[in-house]
Amino acid sequence: MNHRDWHKAYLRLHPKAALKKLEQCFVYHTGRDELYEVDERAEAFLLRCDGTSRGEQLTSDGAFVAYCLEEGLLEAREQPDPTVVSPDRGVSPSLRYLELHLSHRCNLTCRHCYLGASRENELPLADALSVTEQFSENGGLRLLISGGEPLLYRDLRAYIPSLPLWGHRIKQSY
Repeated sequence: MNHRDWHKAYLRLHPKAALKKLEQCFVYHTGRDELYEVDERAEAFLLRCDGTSRGEQLTSDGAFVAYCLEEGLLEAREQPDPTVVSPDRGVSPSLRYLELHLSHRCNLTCRHCYLGASRENELPLADALSVTEQFSENGGLRLLISGGEPLLYRDLRAYIPSLPLWGHRIKQSY
């Protein structure tokens, strides 16, 4: 759909955008690791962008909508396409980055490693999921998965699919 037709479109928060209550309200673009500070009026508008209302029902501020569409914070749909829009609860100071050590297992012997020799210690999956959820609830933005060698984590295939649920930045390298 053409951005000029935003008023006829059903507006919804983009899947790579999340409302985050840090010290104030932000929209966080998980794909680009960018924060956009928004005021109370913009926050109220974005909370209503759940894919069930046309742009003309939500606002008359075409410049702001065009900016959000260009930045990939909103998407315009021809048909209703509901999504849940809810900000994390605000905490101050916010916790923005977390390095989560899933395992101390490693198949390398890097001279610069501060963890020492490989060990069988691993974070249970339930604990990894709980820590990740708590991180998100406290305004978390970027989760760094580390440890020994994260690819050796026994529950990695069960853990990774849960990450998009919490609005963190996910960067994949191949």
